[in-house]
Amino acid sequence: SSAEKTGKICSDYTGTAGLVVSVDGSGSLTMNGGTITTDGMANAGNALKIGKGASVTFNGGAIRCDAKRSNRAVNVYGTFIMNGGSVLADRGSTEPYIAIIGNSGSTISIVGGTVEGPTAVTARNSNISICSGSFTGSVEVKKKSISGGTFSEEVKKEYCADGYTLTRQADGTYSVKET
Repeated sequence: SSAEKTGKICSDYTGTAGLVVSVDGSGSLTMNGGTITTDGMANAGNALKIGKGASVTFNGGAIRCDAKRSNRAVNVYGTFIMNGGSVLADRGSTEPYIAIIGNSGSTISIVGGTVEGPTAVTARNSNISICSGSFTGSVEVKKKSISGGTFSEEVKKEYCADGYTLTRQADGTYSVKET
């Protein structure tokens, strides 16, 4: 069916460290459209938390955190596979807003979509691979984990997989492509 996949999941939680959607245990979620957002929350929180042993496949839609206190759009302890859609962390003035954070032992695979934030991705202790996508904001990942994509900021050359190089484009962005 070609029905549009829309809808919005949000929260009016007034405490701190809230979660809008939490996938835990051996749970799984496939998202093809719609929006998960921290809009409406009073304080810090995560739009989507993926617990150890859990997995999320993100094919389309939006996952968003607004600028309150140390919000994260996607907080990964389990497995996050991003095939499309957008993950956005709004810019704040002093707090570290992160679009995708990978915690120790997590697995992250980004093969498409748009990731934007002051910090787009921070996953130095994750099993991460970035094959494609558009990234606005800083990116910190393991060595040899990027084999494609467009980046608003220069990424360290050591992040490029063997056989891939970082090139500055005419418009000031950077791309990682096969050598």
